[in-house]
Amino acid sequence: MVNVLPKDLAVRLGLIVTEPAMNLKGIGGHKNEILGIAESVRVKIGNIKRSVHFWISGGNVQPILGKPFLIDVSAAMKYVGGGGETLSINDDEGRTYLVPIITPSNQKWETTFPANTTRASNVATAAD
Repeated sequence: MVNVLPKDLAVRLGLIVTEPAMNLKGIGGHKNEILGIAESVRVKIGNIKRSVHFWISGGNVQPILGKPFLIDVSAAMKYVGGGGETLSINDDEGRTYLVPIITPSNQKWETTFPANTTRASNVATAAD
């Protein structure tokens, strides 16, 4: 239920990590070392810009925008034709962005982080 980044990405971004280290128990029962917290990290998805606090993991984890971020952007699950699922995120100007979670072609969860996170082509704008 938190926002998580792996240590190597936090280092590449030059984030300052504060707070003491702690252990986090995942949903599946696995343990993950949290090295600390990077506060007020600017995140941009489409035209959505937010400051997010990330827990920095010492393990090999995928970046996670957790419940605090999802509530802040009024995110919702959307089901699209052919069995696909997307995460619907609204920006401050009333536009909706759809981020794929399950693709209809293979019915598998998306588990890779977009290769280029600065390009708007990684998100689709929903039709009204």
